[in-house]
Amino acid sequence: MIDPVAVVSIHNVFTGENANITENEDIRTISNILCGDAWNTEGTTDCLSNIEITINEETYKYHSDCGTFNDNVNQNYLSLDDERKAVVNAIFSEYISLTATEVPAE
Repeated sequence: MIDPVAVVSIHNVFTGENANITENEDIRTISNILCGDAWNTEGTTDCLSNIEITINEETYKYHSDCGTFNDNVNQNYLSLDDERKAVVNAIFSEYISLTATEVPAE
């Protein structure tokens, strides 16, 4: 379980948006998902991750369209079911946009 007062930051790699998740319930929900035992240890996926989440100096990449977290350090991934993906996306979208494609340069 992640300490509910831990700094949890999220970043949209395409739009450049950054934010800290500030609600303890949101932190607890994300913590429960990331600390679960459903991680696949056969490497990471090729998903185009649009979100980076950093918790306690550990960074995970997340693809909001398919609901997959990648842990590049430990070389594993976590695929969420539709219900948990909807929960994570709802939390993240409270803080930043979930734009999953590059925004054209102006």
